[in-house]
Amino acid sequence: MEQQTYSQIVATGSYLPPNRVTSRSLLDEAHSNRFDIADDWMDKHLGIIERRVADEGVNPSELAIEAAWVAIRKANISPTQIGLILYCGIDRDYIYPSPLKMRI
Repeated sequence: MEQQTYSQIVATGSYLPPNRVTSRSLLDEAHSNRFDIADDWMDKHLGIIERRVADEGVNPSELAIEAAWVAIRKANISPTQIGLILYCGIDRDYIYPSPLKMRI
């Protein structure tokens, strides 16, 4: 008799860096009052109140590692029990293909 194998997602994790940048501070920095834009415009119209920003030199993969640890703790499992960790992000450590290797 063949052994059935299957995959399942037992937990997910996320991590946000601690540095907060508010929409208000961005608009202040851009001197938006010159253009008659209220400092709470993004808050009210876009619903974006703040963003999280990683420290200089911190790669997305480092944030993903923190998120993976969150998922491992939530699942209450050992890292040795994991067959796959799937990273879904909008940024990456390096741009591919490397411009140095491209030949046109």
